[in-house]
Amino acid sequence: MSPKACWMSPENSHRTLKAEGINHTCLEAALLSGDKGLGISAQGSFVRRIAFIILALTAIARTAPAHAIDPLYETKLIRLAEVLGSIHSLRNICGESSSQWRDRMDALLLAENPDPVRKARLIASFNRGYRTFNETYSTCTSQAIAAIDRYEQEGTKLSSEIVSGYGN
Repeated sequence: MSPKACWMSPENSHRTLKAEGINHTCLEAALLSGDKGLGISAQGSFVRRIAFIILALTAIARTAPAHAIDPLYETKLIRLAEVLGSIHSLRNICGESSSQWRDRMDALLLAENPDPVRKARLIASFNRGYRTFNETYSTCTSQAIAAIDRYEQEGTKLSSEIVSGYGN
């Protein structure tokens, strides 16, 4: 089928981009052939390849669902949530009855104001950290106290890196 015959042809109308009035198959044929029948002046194979790549990327972008882009510090934030959950668990095992570390997690969520998917990821990370030590230790031991110290140092370091690298 020539590119001119493709213009809003009934048999290909289900593939037609309404805004452009040209279907993908016909546009591809025009680009690869160098035909100027659709107003596309593609000279040489390089230009045709670039045009085809742009067409393919445009088609992919139109069909791909829109996702929120995670911030650059997401990996560190996920780890910080896990560290907070671990400290919360260990401190409770060692006799602390406050919810200080869970409150810090709530403050982190409030400050970030994440979309529902990100929020679920952060909460799951906190819960994973909490469960890990809740399943490992039933009483406070010297190893649990040492773990609290290590995790508090790691949490401080992660917080500082996030603020210094990405803070306002």
